[in-house]
Amino acid sequence: CIQLLQQFGADLNQGDNWIQSPVFIAAVQGLGAKVVLERCDTGVETEVAAMLERVRSQYGPLRAVVHAAGVVSDATLTNQDAASMRRVWGPKADGAWFLHKHSKTNDEELGAFILYSSVASLFGNVGQANYSAANAYLDELARWRVGEGLPGASIQWPAVSGVGMAAAMDEAVQIDGKLSVGVGTVKQVVAQVVRSIKPTSAESAVQGVVPRGLLEEGALPRTVASLLQSVQVCGAGGRALVGVGVWAGWTFDACAMRWFAV
Repeated sequence: CIQLLQQFGADLNQGDNWIQSPVFIAAVQGLGAKVVLERCDTGVETEVAAMLERVRSQYGPLRAVVHAAGVVSDATLTNQDAASMRRVWGPKADGAWFLHKHSKTNDEELGAFILYSSVASLFGNVGQANYSAANAYLDELARWRVGEGLPGASIQWPAVSGVGMAAAMDEAVQIDGKLSVGVGTVKQVVAQVVRSIKPTSAESAVQGVVPRGLLEEGALPRTVASLLQSVQVCGAGGRALVGVGVWAGWTFDACAMRWFAV
């Protein structure tokens, strides 16, 4: 059974809600899975705990968790306040912790615990100190879980064209296509993470997905670009290059990259 959660009490009967899409649900059911839709604000611990208990009691052991919640509340650091920090931190960082807390001792058959982080935690982004911090928390939680012998992987995503927050952006601030990846790439990366990558150390628990545009010279500040010097590309053209890197060590200067094609 696949349990799909919608946050913040959203209307699950809303027609433009992709999670309610008959095409999407039919495709998943065609693979032999039962699909259940449910409301759950991942920033509220009691809701997360109750949801996990319902899954266990109604559908059996919990075998995989994919935490993909994300909210933005952009502003320069001097214009951030407790409310804007909490708005972003709650569903993503608190939600990850609550899922960890209420599954680590109750779900012995849990084989995958995947967190959707962002390259913002790696490179930073103007106006997104709150978002970068929340995603960095996910990365460290994945590292900690693996260090404790628990399943854990955090994927640092760039913008994904056509869906999620990237699709909701105003046209004036749309992200350049070269700086994003498509849904097909997301599917391939997730499949590789689930099937091929079994972190054996805290460092390998975090995977970064970097689109070709970010590898072009001049795309990133010099202090950050030096980390990617060995895989930089010159100019546009050619097949899109997406890398999944293993960021070894706790600081950027201890960074090592392992790349494979998607």
